[in-house]
Amino acid sequence: MKKLLLFISAACTTFSVFVQDYYPIKQNDIYFFGNLPLKVDSVKVEAQDSVYYLYKQIRRLDQNSNCAYTALGDSWLGDSVRVQPDGSCIFVNKF
Repeated sequence: MKKLLLFISAACTTFSVFVQDYYPIKQNDIYFFGNLPLKVDSVKVEAQDSVYYLYKQIRRLDQNSNCAYTALGDSWLGDSVRVQPDGSCIFVNKF
């Protein structure tokens, strides 16, 4: 039994592990989640964090109105995304 466990642990440590490069937002890419686009407008470094400012989108000024729109509405993810040095992302929105 000890030999089997030793073999399994040795086999697991010698195999290469492939992981997915998952990062929710990148600077030079355009993403589409269904029909919702996401694109980075600009990037700024504040302290140790990177702040990605998202492009503005056409939004309604009032939820009860069908004809009042603005071209300066926030993205569907919010105004910006703050990426911390440990890799965690904070989505900054109105709520």
